[in-house]
Amino acid sequence: MSELNPAAVRVSPFIRFNRWALLFAGIAYGTWRFNVLQRRENEHRAYIEKMKPEWMENKRKAKSLIDRAELLYLAEATGNKIPADFDKNYPPPSK
Repeated sequence: MSELNPAAVRVSPFIRFNRWALLFAGIAYGTWRFNVLQRRENEHRAYIEKMKPEWMENKRKAKSLIDRAELLYLAEATGNKIPADFDKNYPPPSK
């Protein structure tokens, strides 16, 4: 029976100290790294929130230009007349 469960070996105090020291150093580094990454992520989210309205406006303008061009193409392709108020509803792109 003693072959299956050998006696525990006494671990050197130096090794035990280093194990605990590295454990606590790892926890401290993890905490520090988390705070650095959290700060970076918060800055990135703030930038995204600040720029989102501008990006949405640019997207809306691009969609409006595409819609206008598509409607003009379809009117020409089908032989329909362009309504008089077309420029009011779909203003031409400004330069």
